[in-house]
Amino acid sequence: MKCVFFAAISGQGAAIRQWVKNGDLERLENVVLEGQGARLLGLMDSTADSKVKTFLRSIPGYMAKVDLIHDAGKKEGKKVFHPFILC
Repeated sequence: MKCVFFAAISGQGAAIRQWVKNGDLERLENVVLEGQGARLLGLMDSTADSKVKTFLRSIPGYMAKVDLIHDAGKKEGKKVFHPFILC
């Protein structure tokens, strides 16, 4: 199993648009997991890839789940995430 370390994505609007255009779902998923899913809203017309379009449509639901996880982490801290730390 590989460990994923998320890079800072602030200020990378052009890169994000390129990831949408190229269908780079792994990077787009990381944008959402970093709590930056709102940056992907409105980019549906930037791709013809049906998988990317499906992913972009699902972002509001993913954002709600990520927000819940972030809130739990703020409230409960390390004890919430300890069972999930794999590396």
